[in-house]
Amino acid sequence: MSKTEKKHTDKEKDTNLSSVKDIKDEAVESHEKEIKDLREQLAEEKEKSQDNYNKYLRVIADMDNLRKRSEREKREIGEYSMEKFFRELLPVLDSLNNVFSETKQDSTSVEDFKSITKGLSLIHKQFLSILENNGLEGIEVKDQEFNPELHQALEKEEKEGIEKEIIKSEFVKGYKLNSRLLRAAMVSVYIPKDK
Repeated sequence: MSKTEKKHTDKEKDTNLSSVKDIKDEAVESHEKEIKDLREQLAEEKEKSQDNYNKYLRVIADMDNLRKRSEREKREIGEYSMEKFFRELLPVLDSLNNVFSETKQDSTSVEDFKSITKGLSLIHKQFLSILENNGLEGIEVKDQEFNPELHQALEKEEKEGIEKEIIKSEFVKGYKLNSRLLRAAMVSVYIPKDK
């Protein structure tokens, strides 16, 4: 090989080495840039993840607070729901106290008895009015057909000329509270006589 050829070959080697070095440098730069981009992306994702975790913790805390507030309100409703009702009953209690304080224990006159009866009658009306205003309603039984959902038959008597069970009389009054059965009326019932 001649010197010129050797120089040419050496130049080609240098050029090739330079090209390989450039390619290698480009590849390293490209990888470093990619790594840098991935690290930035990872940092962003970590930040998003932390934000989501913080939001999650806030939601859990809010739900816990809501549960505690709901339990407290439920407890307070249970404790104080009857307050309005009892406040309305206080005048009835006052009236009863007045009747008993004004009545002499050793008095047995007819006038005293009439006065007590009249006072108790007024108190009874006042008491019923308060109960009705709070959703209590009596179950009607007079001339009604027997309904096992509203009435409890304590006594049955056969009767001719009827086709269905009819209420004869009432032993204990039944009541509904806001249209829901509170206590069934206890009644005596006429039942159709077998033919």
